[in-house]
Amino acid sequence: MNSARRARPVANIVAIPAALTLLAALWACGKSELKPADIATDELCARCRSVIAEKQYAGQFITKDGFVRKFDDISCMVQHAERVKRSSVAAFYAMDYASQQWVKGEDASFVRSDKFKTPQNGGILAFKDRNQAQALSTQYQAEILTLNDILK
Repeated sequence: MNSARRARPVANIVAIPAALTLLAALWACGKSELKPADIATDELCARCRSVIAEKQYAGQFITKDGFVRKFDDISCMVQHAERVKRSSVAAFYAMDYASQQWVKGEDASFVRSDKFKTPQNGGILAFKDRNQAQALSTQYQAEILTLNDILK
């Protein structure tokens, strides 16, 4: 009986780290990758309150606490982002102008020109394909920017 009592603390020393490792693995698996939200019919821009009618100009960001803010114009997203701490934003997304599919902000090439008539006259378009952005930039003598550039 004495040896059984001594074996328990050793078993606990092994079991506790194993249980903590398992809990950490389960917690990490439970975290889902952030994904952009669809834009519903008649959904309003979080900044200017206009209906998001032309999705090819849309943007959105998701805060670290899970709130999704959608915008009718990438410039609205940029202006709204200035009001919140950048560190509180977990992900930025922009609608690819060509495919009308969401692209992560850091993967997008943004083209800005006063010649582009966007909903709030921000003149910023997003592209997943840098070659498409380059072609449009050449055609309109526009500048190509990164997410960090437009958020400055």
